[in-house]
Amino acid sequence: MPVPEVGYRLVWDRMTSALAGLSAVASPTAKALRDLCRRVGAAPMRALFEGVCGPLAQPVTPGVRFGCYRTVSFDGCSSLKVPDTGRNRAWLDRLAHGGYPQLELMSLVETGTRAMIGAVFGPTATGETEYAKRLLHLLRPDMLVLWDKGFDGNDFLPAVTGTGAQILGRLRSNRRAPILSRLADGSYLSVIGTVNVRVVDAQITVTSPSPSRPPATR
Repeated sequence: MPVPEVGYRLVWDRMTSALAGLSAVASPTAKALRDLCRRVGAAPMRALFEGVCGPLAQPVTPGVRFGCYRTVSFDGCSSLKVPDTGRNRAWLDRLAHGGYPQLELMSLVETGTRAMIGAVFGPTATGETEYAKRLLHLLRPDMLVLWDKGFDGNDFLPAVTGTGAQILGRLRSNRRAPILSRLADGSYLSVIGTVNVRVVDAQITVTSPSPSRPPATR
């Protein structure tokens, strides 16, 4: 599939540049390539993605492991716009203020290498964790899943831990986990849904080297 600033014809030329001069190489027009792409559909791109996606880090690759665990992360985006066509509006709906239809993309990536392990997308109304559940089959017991707040649902955590993977993530500010046992370092044991967890209260201050920007604390 071409990117907007390149176009079908230039993509074709780049893909066949090593075959220049051979009489058997076709020279289709941009319209012919566009019509062919529409007839074939998304199946070839899906097969290509499924063939190349997956972790890339080797055991000695720096920055991608915590102890014996490969660190991975769920990452979502709900601001991707698609063409304002009838088919897209029927599937994704259109924004109330008349903007382009938007879709939600949820991906599972390997931290450090940023390798894409899996991805799903669809209407923004579905929600991040529902899309993330469709990627749980890609988790392995040797993975440590990192996530930001919002993924700490009572039903989502058991689904993740059921894969054998470990989890480390932020809790929402309105989450009040019960203190079952206080540990010597100030953290405490608790439970979220049916999952036993260890909660660490921490304040992280990031100081910018630029004097015009104040420190960020969370």
